[in-house]
Amino acid sequence: MANYSTDSEMVKVDIDINQWLGSRQNFDDVRNLVTARINAFIKKRGLWPLLETAGVIDQNDLVDKTKILNPEDLADLENTWVREILYFDNIATSDRSDPVTSKAFDLRKQRLSMLRHLTIIVDADGDGNPEREFPVYKLHRG
Repeated sequence: MANYSTDSEMVKVDIDINQWLGSRQNFDDVRNLVTARINAFIKKRGLWPLLETAGVIDQNDLVDKTKILNPEDLADLENTWVREILYFDNIATSDRSDPVTSKAFDLRKQRLSMLRHLTIIVDADGDGNPEREFPVYKLHRG
């Protein structure tokens, strides 16, 4: 499965992840799960058919990052969610005051905020301007 981000990009954001979780070769299994959850979130909000109509869904059934103006928002969300799951996966062996546990809860708060504010700005023709017929899609309610 293709994803919205990569492990190498995530490690640049969170250099401590290898200190805590250095025994893993990669995070593909978790990343694939998170990509599917992001897509499910977009579909649940009713945006998927509109993105398909706009030609923004690629052959891998993902939002085509080359056809939106803010692909980094999807990458940041995915990296945050992957990190959250990885840190939470390790708290079973740690104390509530442990830095790993604290990091996991901080990442959860960050992810929920990112989901509430996720916006997809369609630029299907790649000219650097949002498409008028396909406006900015905000996925949060309110």
